[in-house]
Amino acid sequence: MQAAWRTVILGLYWRLGVPDSQIVLMLADDIPCNARNARPGGVYHSTTHTIDLCANGLEVDYKNEEVTVGNFVRVLTGRHPPGWPISKRLGSSNTSRVLIYMTGHGGDEFLKFHNHEEISSEDLAHTLQDMKTAGRYQDLFFVVDTCQGGTLFRRFRTPGVLAVGSSGQGENSFAHQNDMVLGVALVDRFTDASCQYLHKLADRATAPQLSSPLGLLSQVPLSMLLGSYNPVQLKSTPVLRSDLFEASREDEAEEVGGLGDRNVAYLSKGSYITHANTQAAAPPCRGTGSDLGPQKTLLNKTAIY
Repeated sequence: MQAAWRTVILGLYWRLGVPDSQIVLMLADDIPCNARNARPGGVYHSTTHTIDLCANGLEVDYKNEEVTVGNFVRVLTGRHPPGWPISKRLGSSNTSRVLIYMTGHGGDEFLKFHNHEEISSEDLAHTLQDMKTAGRYQDLFFVVDTCQGGTLFRRFRTPGVLAVGSSGQGENSFAHQNDMVLGVALVDRFTDASCQYLHKLADRATAPQLSSPLGLLSQVPLSMLLGSYNPVQLKSTPVLRSDLFEASREDEAEEVGGLGDRNVAYLSKGSYITHANTQAAAPPCRGTGSDLGPQKTLLNKTAIY
């Protein structure tokens, strides 16, 4: 049900005001049209089935067998064949803020594609280095929701990258909301926690906030999002890596007040998203590299896998 989790994130982007033109969506399976879907044509985030995430149409840029490691890397690096459709390209530049949100099955330093191909932490490290060299981003926020997700950015070494994983080494990332009608879990716990927090912000948002270039998404302090994760509820420990991002922002971070944070950096201009899911007092996010503390925020165009 990986496609359902990605569709949940896509629905959130729409609600927060991010247009389709700034999203590259990759779905390795076709849940709405799957013969085993008890509610054909629909994808849901809740067992109440009150909101169909496909009701207003779903623009999928890469689907089924198009979702390969090669195509994912080409989207990020921009190395497409001549005549490749604009809608399948990530039109970012050296002033862009890019969000990469990946979900699927994975393990220690790898993520699977179609269960017969995988991308490694070293593969991703080389890809991000190529992106930086080619001027494909200014800042990049990498989020991965998979088992041992925090290991997938272990090999990263390119400045300007901030990374969050749903679980640490040796930990699984668990599904949430078992739907007895559909016979599957609807979403992963990490993705669900992210969506629940951002939906609450959207409920309180004003029209001017939602009509900004990236809507409310560009105005959320990252420290508040990270602080909303509860390891007991997630059954895993989210992992943060901020050393590469901190080093690149020492002389560049825009300092703004608000929400109790000091020196919160809101990164909103020219960003891109690539999307190729109990009341413990435990720290909500484990850091690697230098600690983010209560300080940073990010977001702009998207590629989703």
